[in-house]
Amino acid sequence: MKRLFGTLLAFLLFAGCGITTPDYTAPQSSASMDKTTVTLDKSYDQAWDQLINFTSSRFFAIDNYEKDSGLMTLSFSSEPGRFIDCGQISTDGPPSYEGDYVQWYSERPATLDLDGRMNLNVREVAQDQTEIDVNVRYVVTATGANSVQAAQWSFNTGGSDTQQVRANNFGATQTRTCQPTHEAEEVIIKGIQDV
Repeated sequence: MKRLFGTLLAFLLFAGCGITTPDYTAPQSSASMDKTTVTLDKSYDQAWDQLINFTSSRFFAIDNYEKDSGLMTLSFSSEPGRFIDCGQISTDGPPSYEGDYVQWYSERPATLDLDGRMNLNVREVAQDQTEIDVNVRYVVTATGANSVQAAQWSFNTGGSDTQQVRANNFGATQTRTCQPTHEAEEVIIKGIQDV
């Protein structure tokens, strides 16, 4: 009887210390952006020069530009939480946490890196009217404490991506969805209008 009681007690203690799977809420599906194009009442040359001056004075790196084709390619990497939304997580740990999934990574021995590539297409629509279209490609990489890639999300302006990730130390998996906050696009759209 004592042996049965001891086994039962050990089982209950072990079960009480079990690892739980986090609660996860995907971001609201607000992935579409109303306006990814801006029209300027300027000639093509004036708009192009304005765009070069504006983007080079911000956090973007100009990777490539071809004035004749109207294509400018920018890159940026920054605090991911500024540019992406990956939902909310609640876990009792270790360590326990409740809040933004992107922020959760900063409190773990892991990293979440953002590589953003932006294409700006500039075209003349009338003699003194130029249109600039903005499209961003986001690549978000989660790397574990052992420097092994845990997951990677890729999506464009107005899109999202869902990937399987490990949810606990016993191999359970869950999905995580990431999408843009559209701040990068808005910096260009609003900034170029204000110049």
